[in-house]
Amino acid sequence: MEKYQYFQNSVTENGNIQVRMVTEYKNDEGNVSDISMSDPFTPIRIPLDEKGHQKQPPQTFDSVGKPIPIISYENIGGFDLAGWDKKTKDVVDAITDYKVLSDFGEEIQEPTCIGIEEITRYDRILEEDGSISVRRKNYIFDEGIQISLKYHRSSLIPGQDTDGFDVISKALAKKTHTHDVIKKYKVMKAEQNAKWERDNQDLIPI
Repeated sequence: MEKYQYFQNSVTENGNIQVRMVTEYKNDEGNVSDISMSDPFTPIRIPLDEKGHQKQPPQTFDSVGKPIPIISYENIGGFDLAGWDKKTKDVVDAITDYKVLSDFGEEIQEPTCIGIEEITRYDRILEEDGSISVRRKNYIFDEGIQISLKYHRSSLIPGQDTDGFDVISKALAKKTHTHDVIKKYKVMKAEQNAKWERDNQDLIPI
């Protein structure tokens, strides 16, 4: 039995990042036998003073009163990401880009509370294999009161054309679907297909 832990990033319909710690237990064959997931949490925003300038991290002391060296903030998009993994940093960098935020502000829909309205929103999960699971949420409101919510799920895989996807999903793919990620994904899928063919030779027509 082997224990494997990693951060799973997601971006909510309002464009906020959430991070969960995923713990997988794999058997000797490498198959996942159990999986657990922490509650979502988010990186901390860097505090600003009344003039909008970045505050310095507070001074802390050890048990005998000796000052502990101050660790500088690693400012990405207004969040302190010192000590976080690269993928989380890339996600925050993607969704806090000025152009992405501007386009997202034009794309996001809000109910007007007038008559019957259909509102479409999206949330996304960045999977461990590099793909992005996108969930379209179709709301129906009547005079501002939600009367229906339906989901449609799709996947944006490394190397796939992003036409037709929402603004943030496109930004995430642009940032995280690097050449190496695309290559690894293709190798993984080829290995999975080859294994399936070996395991199911009796089902493949001659």
